[in-house]
Amino acid sequence: ISGALTGLGRHREATTVILHEVENLTRLLGENHNTTLTYISHLGAAHLCADETTIARYWLGRASDGREIALGAEHPWTIISQSQYAIALLRDGDTDSAALMFNSLKSRLPHIEESLARSWAMRALGEWSLRQSRYEDATSYYRSAYAIASLPDMRFRASLYAVETGLALSLSRAKSDTEA
Repeated sequence: ISGALTGLGRHREATTVILHEVENLTRLLGENHNTTLTYISHLGAAHLCADETTIARYWLGRASDGREIALGAEHPWTIISQSQYAIALLRDGDTDSAALMFNSLKSRLPHIEESLARSWAMRALGEWSLRQSRYEDATSYYRSAYAIASLPDMRFRASLYAVETGLALSLSRAKSDTEA
């Protein structure tokens, strides 16, 4: 149900359903079970899509920390959670903490081999670069993320729209800078 609500853009309604799922999974499996952490991540992402950045930051921080403990810092799902958390920090206005996360992702980027994790890291770095008015960097990151996210066998294409939007915005801003 939560996936359908999110797909329809009804993110606030989805958060209620996902929160109930998180509570049940926490009771059944524990807070640091990978399935529970996946739903915690989904909950944070739904809040982020609903522009509830402070709440998103809380849940995505829990997912990021939990996955780092349970799976290790270099696991693809941890990298995805860290990318989402960095975006939440940035959108919530904590640029200092966000900078630390983005610098960590950037330094690890050459070693991220798993496609979905690499795409998420590129998307996050694109958003960071865009906010820093580094439009050429943003365009490069978003193009790389798009190339991965649009592959026919790519799973979890939900981020493709956000990548396309970021790419269009970075290209538009780069063009207006050169015309000014």
